Amino acid sequence: MIALLGSVLGFTSSTIPSVLGFFEKKQNHKHELALLEAKAKYKVSVAHAEADGKEAEGLYKHDSTLATHSAKWVTTFASTCRPVITYLFLFCYLGAKTVAIVQSYQNGIELHKSIDLIYTEYDAGIMASIISFWFGQRAMMRRK
Repeated sequence: MIALLGSVLGFTSSTIPSVLGFFEKKQNHKHELALLEAKAKYKVSVAHAEADGKEAEGLYKHDSTLATHSAKWVTTFASTCRPVITYLFLFCYLGAKTVAIVQSYQNGIELHKSIDLIYTEYDAGIMASIISFWFGQRAMMRRK
């Protein structure tokens, strides 16, 4: 009986290294797969960065060719179009809010009550997004 038990124990213990080798290979393959995925993601991010750089380079080249072939006022208008539209929106927005405050004051509503009704959290969000767009864009461009 002991001989039989010894031979079964010997047979099963001889398979332990192969079983452990199987799990080790599985772990190695998993690690290699994760490494390959990381390399692929890195290559994709590098390709995107290069494409963004080439796009910006093409835009600057296009702008410089337009500036040399067009009148000075066209170049000036093109460079000030976005800020002027932003300023116009800001002045119209603030004008409408000011008119609303004046109207409510003329109708007898106290100033501290009307300001809370006219300038809401949404208004603060709009103003913050406009300011963040202009100044945040500059900071992000410098960071790149």
